[in-house]
This record gives sequence, structure tokens and C-alpha cells, in this order.
Amino acid sequence: MKKIIKVNNLRVYFPVYGGIFRKITGFIRAVEGVSFEVEEGEILGVVGESGCGKTTLLKTIGLLTPLREGEIYFQPEDKPYPLHSLSSRQLREIRPLIQIVFQDPFTSLNPRMRIRDLLGEPLYIHKKLRREEIRERMASILKEVGLSEDALYRYPHQFSGGERQRIAIARALILHPRLLLLDEPTSALDVSIQAQILELLIKFQRAYNLTYILVTHNLGVVRMLSRRVIIMYLGRILEGGKTEDIFLHPLHPYTEALLNAVPRLKEKEGRKVILLPG
Repeated sequence: MKKIIKVNNLRVYFPVYGGIFRKITGFIRAVEGVSFEVEEGEILGVVGESGCGKTTLLKTIGLLTPLREGEIYFQPEDKPYPLHSLSSRQLREIRPLIQIVFQDPFTSLNPRMRIRDLLGEPLYIHKKLRREEIRERMASILKEVGLSEDALYRYPHQFSGGERQRIAIARALILHPRLLLLDEPTSALDVSIQAQILELLIKFQRAYNLTYILVTHNLGVVRMLSRRVIIMYLGRILEGGKTEDIFLHPLHPYTEALLNAVPRLKEKEGRKVILLPG
């Protein structure tokens, strides 16, 4: 199976400023020496507590956050592209193939733009299409995510949270990407809506053979969607492998503690409580 993404020794640091002259006094090591590969058509889960570097990792792969060191290779076709060293022109050609769906659909959609402008903007930038073709593609993608064409003339605040996330997914898919980065796409939604969004993502993944990198706190979502999972802590990968192997036989104490913290309907008597000091 072809590797569509290969990350080697990735490091992402953020400077800390202090003193009278606001000089750099240190760095926050958000991602520290991360390496992994993702096969084409695979759903890779990325799990860890808040602040462990999951979202930073996702944004760096999505070319939204600059890296300090390391390599990211993206291979949508036969030739791999080094995302860490491409020119501006080359990055413009690659960007349509890597799209991201953010956690909160309300803040990720410009409230001053109608849906037709939100969906049409990527097409005007990256595709040379006539107005009729753009309109047809917008109407088609809205239908695929379960919304009517009338939505084109409304604003984001006129939709529910679940509908806004459907629009965010439509915007990500309208350029026909090969890799979709999902930053906790259901955490801001009601429980009753989460299952619908997950089913929608599964439908698109199977229909178009998309590759997902899924960041989430919900271990149940990871177990349902992902064939492989990596566990992050303080910017590093502590453990990775097949999802069932990680869930049934965790090797690292941190992984065991994460799984232990998941609520269960029937608690076993004498269940071991794992605490993480520090």
C-alpha cells in the first residue's frame, strides 16, 4: 500500500518572550521528534490530553504552522512532494489536496460571508471554472452533505451546529482533496449529532478513498473509525500501532491511564485506578 504521508523527526517550537525588551527567553516544544507514516485510504487516530501537541501536529501537516526541523513528504500520485521545502508556487499547487476540518464550525466559518461565498472562494482561487460550473459543484457538494441548495444564500449563524459542521466538511471536500485533517470534528456538537457527522465522514472516506488523520479526545470514536492510532504526550509519540492492539494490550503506562479513564456503564469491582502525578 502506498504511503501518502511520511513524517520524519518533526519538531515545532513556539518562542516565549520575556523581560523589558521582550527578548526570546525560551521555547515551548509543542512537537518534539515525531515520526509516522499514513497509508492511502487509511484513517489514523491521534490521541492525547489537551496541550500534548495534537492540533499543532495537524496544522503543521496542513501547512498552517511552520516547522522548526524535520521532514514531511506528501505523495498524492507517483512522486512525493517535500512539504517542508516547497516554493510558494509549488505549495499553491499542493494545498487543494490537503484540507482541514476544524473543531468549532462556528468560528471556522466567516460570519460575514454567505455559504455560496464560503464554498465558492476555494474554487475561485484554485480552479479555473465558469460560474455555472462553480454553482453546480456547490449545489452538488451541499446535497452530498445533506443540505439543500437554498443554504447557499444564508449565513452561518442561520444554521445549527451540526449543519455548520456539514458546511465546513463541504468546504473541505469541494476541491476534491486526497488528505483530510480532522481536528476533533465532533467535540463541539451535541451527542445526538455526533453520530451523524461521523457517518457522513465514513461515507466520504469510502466513496472517494480519502485518507484521514483524526485528532480526538474520544477514544470510542478512534476505536470505531481508525485502524491505527498513535498516543501523544508532551509533543512526543509514546505508543502507536493497530487500534485493537493498543486498546486491548497497552504497553505504556500513560496509554493504560487514558484507557482507564474512559467511563463504563458497568464498572468492575476492584477496578484499578491509575493516577498520573506531575
